[in-house]
Amino acid sequence: MDAQRGAEGLLTIGVVERHVQGADEENTPLDGDGFLDASAAASITPAGDLAGRPGNFVLLAPGGVGKSVVLDGLRRQENGLEVDLVGLRGADIGRAIGAAIARGKPIYLDSLDEALLTEPALVRLVNRAMSGPGTDGVEWRLACRPSAWTSAFVDGVKSVERLRLLPMTRDAARRLLASLDVDEGFLDALAAAGRSRLSASLLHFIAAARQWQETGRLPGRRVDALESEVQRLLTEREDLRQPLRTGADVRRRTAGRLAVFAAFGGVGRFAFRTGAGQTAIAVAELPTRPEPDRPDVTVGGEVYAEVLGSALFDTAPQDTVAFRHQEYVDYLAARYVVDRAPTRSQVAALLGLTDGVLPRSIVAVAAWVVALRPEFADVVAPANAAALVESEVDLPPAARAAVVDALLADAREHEAPPRWSLDLSVVVHPDLARQLTDRLLTWIDQPFEAWWICRLALAGRISAVAPAALAIALDDRLPSWVRRPAIDVVTDLGSAPERAALLDGLKLHPDADPDDELRAGLLDGLYPQHLTTTRLLPFLTRPRRANFIGAYRKFLWEFPARIPNADLPEILAWARASREPHGSAEARRWTSDVPVRIAQRAVAASDDPAVLGTLAELVIDLTGHIRVDAHWALDTAQRRHLTLAVAARLDEHRWTVLLQLGLVTADDIDWLTDAVNEERATSHDVLARCLQRLIAPPAPTEDEQEDDEQEAEDRPDATALRAAISAARQDLAAWAAIPIALVLGNKLEPLFFCDLGALQGWSLLTNDEQREVLDRGLEYLVGHSPNPDLWLGKAEIGLDVIREWSGVYLLTTLARHAPERLGDLPQTAWARWAPAIANAWAFADNDLLGDLVDLAPAEAKAEIRTAVRTSLDSRTEWRRTPLYKYFAQDLVPDLAAILPQRRYPDDQNADILAFLIEHDPHVGAISARSVANGDDSQLSRAANRHLAHVDSRSTIDRLLSESTPPGGFLELVESLPLDTVDDGQLADLARLLLGRLLFTNPREDEGSFDSPAQREARMCNYAVEMLAMRGLATELKVLADGQPPQAQALIQRHLRHARQIAADNAQAHLDPAGLLDLLGRSDLRLIRNSGDLIHALLNHLDDLQHEISRNNGFRDLWSPNGKNLGSEDDITDWLRRRLTDQLGRDRVILAREPQVERIAVKGSGTRIDLTAGAPTNTTPVGVAGAIIEAKLVSNDELPTALQDQLVRRYLAATSQRHGIYLVYWLSPEQRTSGSRKYADKQKLLDDMRRWAAEVAPQFDVSVYVLDVSWPKRQ
Repeated sequence: MDAQRGAEGLLTIGVVERHVQGADEENTPLDGDGFLDASAAASITPAGDLAGRPGNFVLLAPGGVGKSVVLDGLRRQENGLEVDLVGLRGADIGRAIGAAIARGKPIYLDSLDEALLTEPALVRLVNRAMSGPGTDGVEWRLACRPSAWTSAFVDGVKSVERLRLLPMTRDAARRLLASLDVDEGFLDALAAAGRSRLSASLLHFIAAARQWQETGRLPGRRVDALESEVQRLLTEREDLRQPLRTGADVRRRTAGRLAVFAAFGGVGRFAFRTGAGQTAIAVAELPTRPEPDRPDVTVGGEVYAEVLGSALFDTAPQDTVAFRHQEYVDYLAARYVVDRAPTRSQVAALLGLTDGVLPRSIVAVAAWVVALRPEFADVVAPANAAALVESEVDLPPAARAAVVDALLADAREHEAPPRWSLDLSVVVHPDLARQLTDRLLTWIDQPFEAWWICRLALAGRISAVAPAALAIALDDRLPSWVRRPAIDVVTDLGSAPERAALLDGLKLHPDADPDDELRAGLLDGLYPQHLTTTRLLPFLTRPRRANFIGAYRKFLWEFPARIPNADLPEILAWARASREPHGSAEARRWTSDVPVRIAQRAVAASDDPAVLGTLAELVIDLTGHIRVDAHWALDTAQRRHLTLAVAARLDEHRWTVLLQLGLVTADDIDWLTDAVNEERATSHDVLARCLQRLIAPPAPTEDEQEDDEQEAEDRPDATALRAAISAARQDLAAWAAIPIALVLGNKLEPLFFCDLGALQGWSLLTNDEQREVLDRGLEYLVGHSPNPDLWLGKAEIGLDVIREWSGVYLLTTLARHAPERLGDLPQTAWARWAPAIANAWAFADNDLLGDLVDLAPAEAKAEIRTAVRTSLDSRTEWRRTPLYKYFAQDLVPDLAAILPQRRYPDDQNADILAFLIEHDPHVGAISARSVANGDDSQLSRAANRHLAHVDSRSTIDRLLSESTPPGGFLELVESLPLDTVDDGQLADLARLLLGRLLFTNPREDEGSFDSPAQREARMCNYAVEMLAMRGLATELKVLADGQPPQAQALIQRHLRHARQIAADNAQAHLDPAGLLDLLGRSDLRLIRNSGDLIHALLNHLDDLQHEISRNNGFRDLWSPNGKNLGSEDDITDWLRRRLTDQLGRDRVILAREPQVERIAVKGSGTRIDLTAGAPTNTTPVGVAGAIIEAKLVSNDELPTALQDQLVRRYLAATSQRHGIYLVYWLSPEQRTSGSRKYADKQKLLDDMRRWAAEVAPQFDVSVYVLDVSWPKRQ
């Protein structure tokens, strides 16, 4: 979405400053009216500060909040590259991101949630592109809705910060209204109505502001404002000369139809012409069938074109258009769906529920469906409650209650993990207090449920929960993460006696509160409103865990700002007394950091003499502390006032304290001059010394003096070098000493440098001397014959060998600086020097040896190759050399033959195997198999690790069937490429690892992180996590069966993720015509034949089943006391009435057609139970018909009624073939007859399907089991 759209555009918000906060931060500080208080937390950052910030980030916020606007502004500041993924599929995604990577700029990937709609495999494709080769230095900027985000997007990408885009500040809202020409009174109207939460969403805020400006009234709900905005946009067109030819209702319905195609069909773009891309669909390809309620209006190309040309759509790449904002897609699609009056089964199918879980890309649409039709909440919410909360769609109270029920049921039944950053205020509703207290009456013994109840109570400010929260807070059997929100409830919502009971009863000893989380909750909630500073001080202790940054450290950082002015003298005295300057490093840090914050707070009140004196003493105590500098005293007058107080407490030996503390700076010279002239007290000499230092010229620092001395010591002497050159003039053989003389100092490595020009002595030579060294060196190369006996087979070398190799370093120098001169060497010289070239050591620029071989004549290259192989055969040790790498393919056969001999030390043999694997993986694998055994040598272990990597199947089979030493087992498991292991073996491996895992659950100390037990535990977790990442929820459930509780808890944590991945993987796009077919399946206006009618009736039977089981419909079938169920006829009469209500009396005729009259309340005679008839949506209009035969489960005719009555007596007799065999089932204990026939409902359904199959295909009979049991007695 563009940041600017013109004066009349939707989001003209360049004037609005936005802020971000870490996505895991627990609280967002808001003012009394719900606007952001940006000054209340240090963790809040202006969004503009993200530009140029090192590292990567993802911006998370629900739809309409303004992510795209912020990202676009940052991209402009950073000159970054935007990669538009919406509409791309498959390999095009990787190509687009790869092209951006090559540009070397920050890369912006916006609207990941929207791109998910068109490419379900987006997560895997984006991650592959972001974590592939050449991506280490890329700076990534992403944006996504929280409900669609998964860390799998950025697996393998370093330092990705998750940020939450925060609501607007009040000032930002004012500036936005001014830019929209909306009166500022809108903010007062929002505050009066308690609707300032709109500040979190720019789109909804703007829509509501415009509606208020036009009508003088706030929209009732966000949906009203959004609908008004949609209607307005549909009337706006770019070409104002073209009048609107289509009615407003048709345009509005068509917009909804297009949104359905986008949300459920993966249509990212729309085009006016064909051929616009694989995710774009042309107007000519869109279905033209009429809407059910307007059969006279064909939705043709002109209607689509008019809607697509409205302001509801924006231009998109490749001559296409797209919805202006994803929020419009979500809302319009949901509205279109619910307006079609779908059944519950249709909603589940359309939303793609898999095991009850929504695909991430559909969450927002599903939330709008629930907002518009709260009765669908129990279809969507049970497995998706947290996702619905994250969407922040404005739900009505009934839907909010259903979401809360689902959250609590998930916590109780599936241990829903805490979500600290989740804003639960979006599900607060008027009946929340009763809902929570009713739940508490059932007794909460599950820690996860207790956590959610407390968090919900805090969100809704439900004080009735405080007594139960007090019990939870004081229950030391519960973990601290559960007790912490309970403490918050008591401190924030509890009564004075409850707070006192908490303060007196909460145990804070190390076993009960090892991380100080309980301490943090207690102090943070009570101070200073309910806890005096005097009572606070004994609770302020050093954090128990040095490396744990939790709530207590945050409290210690923030609490000084809360200290009342009157208490500052007391706490300053405490800060001085509590310091431990001679304790441990952690003690010194603790006893300095907290006093620093206290001192910063006290500066603002230093006009009080009672504060100033103690503050000055504390400031002197803190001298030298890393956090004490000029920044903590920004007010010049206060700083100077404090300076005089500190100076009065110093003597002439400690005057530098003022400079170290930053209390005086160069900006204070004039003030110091006046102060020195006026000061007559003790501080006169101190201030004078500071003034003298500030006006004196700077002296060299100690570092500068040391650098000068070192430079003098390191200045080279060229005397020895020129002597070597002079000797070479007299004796050509003496030239070999020149490269050694070029090395100045005592380091050995430069003796083996391949570029003589890089040696320190080279720069001391004149140009003529340098040319002379090279010229004489070439003569030396031609005339000298190196002696290989000096080094072949030797483990050590001396200076004589280095002299012999000096000619090699001359050759490599020429290869870099004067390659043309190598042509002057005769072939005989190359042949003589080949052994030296093959064996010379190289410590810098060693690639020059390969460059030299490249420049050598073919015959010389062959000589060098032979010499390298000779060198390999003669060496007593293995050490990689540049030419071994260069001739690797030639050496592979030799090394493969050497390896089984284990000629070298074990570690060197292992490196030979690594060399083979690196340069010839096939031979490397063969060699690994030849040396892999159980002797525990480095070579064998390396071979087994490699085989685990390249042949995971055999390795896993071995691990499953053989006993392996603990160390070897761990190495093999860590070497397995689990991402390539097939599902079955991965599950078997996970089971094996779970069986080996010791669930002793000790507190992991810092030294045990890499212990074998911890490494094996991590691999076990990784294997289970891999199963989850593949969406193998069923496999995880099977794996959990029979495991100990700790293992089941581990699997349960990942099972939630697995179910989500399974839902994402199962998501399938329907083409536009298929979507309309799905929506029409239960709509009698669209049936074409009797089969369609049967399908519609079955869908509505699903809804009636839900009504009976969940919405008290069973009461219509039973006597008030719940003892007697109505007869078959009674139930069938109720069924006819309810189906008629659902389907519409004008659309279907449901009748009971007796062949003999009903003679008694308990009898059914021999009549047809129910007939259904409806007109078809065909030309000419026909009649679709079906017959329903119903039986109670206890009826003796149950096994035969399908064939004897439904088929033979009714269908065949009336020349029909479509029917439904319906059985009313109730649990055996509720049957008055005592019959236990078909106690298993599934067994009944299986038999009914078998009976129906026996009459097919001549008769098309569907079967249905309707459970009419009294739920409370189940």
